[in-house]
Amino acid sequence: MRAFVRVIDAGSFAGAAREMNQSPAVVTRLVADLEEHLGARLINRTTRRLALTDIGEAYLERTRAILTEVEEAEALASSATSEPRGHLRVLAPPAFAVHQLAKHLPAFHEQYPKVTIELAAPGPVEGMDEAFDVTILSVARRPLDGDFVDKHEGDLFGEPLRTGRRFALSDVKITLPCRPSKFLALWNNDHAQAEKQGLSIPEEPLYFIKASSSYLAHGQTIETPPGYDVRVVYEGELGLVIGKVGRNLNLEEAEQAIFGVTCVNDVTAIDLLNKDPSFAQWTRAKGFDTFGAFGPAIVTGLDVRTLRVRTLVNGRERQNFPCSGMIFSPAQIVSAISRCMTLMPGDLIACGTSSGVLPMKPGTVVEVIIDGVGTLRNTYGPAPSSPDPSTEAPP
Repeated sequence: MRAFVRVIDAGSFAGAAREMNQSPAVVTRLVADLEEHLGARLINRTTRRLALTDIGEAYLERTRAILTEVEEAEALASSATSEPRGHLRVLAPPAFAVHQLAKHLPAFHEQYPKVTIELAAPGPVEGMDEAFDVTILSVARRPLDGDFVDKHEGDLFGEPLRTGRRFALSDVKITLPCRPSKFLALWNNDHAQAEKQGLSIPEEPLYFIKASSSYLAHGQTIETPPGYDVRVVYEGELGLVIGKVGRNLNLEEAEQAIFGVTCVNDVTAIDLLNKDPSFAQWTRAKGFDTFGAFGPAIVTGLDVRTLRVRTLVNGRERQNFPCSGMIFSPAQIVSAISRCMTLMPGDLIACGTSSGVLPMKPGTVVEVIIDGVGTLRNTYGPAPSSPDPSTEAPP
């Protein structure tokens, strides 16, 4: 975009190259990339002048196409509610195009208030609180509840770009949505559960860590612990995914460090937890291979206070609790943990479960469902004969 503006201001590619301290070939390529993104010629190569008609039509056509795609994608993504949820990110256009798009985006946002529109304009536009942008980059990281997935390239926690390639969800093998350097989980973080068990409200978040070898993707098998005849329980939970490096964060910084949310099943060998009365074995009870299931997607732009966690066991609902019932908010949790250890992009924090936790039998199918996020489905049973390669993190 900067190269495009420079060419217009300077009146030539060569002039723009001098102002940007780049070669004309680099400037030409940058403008060509923008033209390819919009699907239209922006600058007349002979006159070096702006093709206003082409640009205006290209922006409006691109905007209409992607807004239509947003409506369809978010409608598919929201299987349990008529209100689509998601995240719409846009990039600053020429000033004249802002006003044209501004007529459409507010109406879209009013119709779909749970689709967050992130704005990144160079300055205010007269008559508007903020400048609406035009070149829509992507509908970011939506749930895997539709029929298709779009391929992206780049850093998941940076600015991944869509490649334009789309695959049927049925043809895609779902792996871990990220590979956390740390998987932490909270205990006693639900008001209803604390009241039911007669637990006092803790002064600060109480948490433990699950081994990285416990990570399990959607659709894979939760293995029965080899050599132990113990009860193993499911625990449906909301998971927070960290998006940036964080240490000693205040509440505002902690809020900004949360990239998105996912579904978690914090599987526990409950009989081992207090087997030795002299030492509570949290790591052992919760650290078995495959005991840390999460996924199938990371979803951004949701208001955690509006979410509910449901757990279905062989199709029967066993857990149904609101995330608004948490004792400590996501920001409080992240802030507290960051004062003890540095959080890294991709780190996962399970926010704690509520009532309804029960043992599983071999063959039990457990589904952790968070509307707007997705369904994490796993079966409890004997270990497979060989490792499943899909536990590898996505490239």
